[in-house]
Amino acid sequence: TVRRATQTLGEHQEAQEEAWYDESESQEHQQERLKDVITPPQRVYASLDGGFVPVRKGQNGEEDWREAKVVAWYQEGQAYGEEEKRAQQIELYGTLGRKEAFGELFWGSGYHYGADLAEEVVVVADGAAWIWDLVQTYFPHAVQILDWTHALEYLHAIRRDWNPQDKASGEQWFIDNKTLLWEGEVERVIHQCRILASARGPTAEAAATAAAYFERNLHRMDYDYFREHGYFIGSGTIESGVKRLISARMKIAGARWNTESGEKVLKARCAFLNHAWHQLPIAA
Repeated sequence: TVRRATQTLGEHQEAQEEAWYDESESQEHQQERLKDVITPPQRVYASLDGGFVPVRKGQNGEEDWREAKVVAWYQEGQAYGEEEKRAQQIELYGTLGRKEAFGELFWGSGYHYGADLAEEVVVVADGAAWIWDLVQTYFPHAVQILDWTHALEYLHAIRRDWNPQDKASGEQWFIDNKTLLWEGEVERVIHQCRILASARGPTAEAAATAAAYFERNLHRMDYDYFREHGYFIGSGTIESGVKRLISARMKIAGARWNTESGEKVLKARCAFLNHAWHQLPIAA
């Protein structure tokens, strides 16, 4: 009974998301929607990521896992009595579908959230190419920010590979380049990584990988500018969202999903976390 109810809720959630996408393609709906807008949001954030879900053999070729792609929409605000801004009004949406299906969900859920009406859309995510391809397709004017923690991990990798006989200099190298990265001096960090890569020492491979990664994401790493203008530079919202959607539900002990039923459960889980049960017909 619980399984049937959950899957029915998931079906309703999926139908609602498809309706949002259809509405976003309708000029009539867009015009009617504008009449109800009093104050459009100033700054809307999106973070995208993926997490692997265990699936039954034969459901995805010979693979045992299927990537669920997730988007978190949110805005910035301050809790009572706190000075530091944090993510608020968070909404999560996900699918086990391929990149194209997720692209439609990304746009449709953003339309529902009002991102297309916002003065500014900001996307904070890791360096996965599929993420930035979708951002460029659906929100080409968005401010793009590479998650600070992911960027820093490439410097951590170099430090881990440093000559164990000279750990002190490795630690100092890490501190110096972390500071440069924080100040948005990415090209100087790339230069330092290239020096290590050309030396062909124990850090050469990690340094070459870091330099290439930073070069690909150079325009997303002006952290000094981003901080000065009050942007979030971390993607903790989507990291937490993926954990709550997938790790805490789809990866429970012994779980192996059919892709169809797994999709419905994922949709229902999104509705639950978004506090949207009451908006679905069966919940009434």
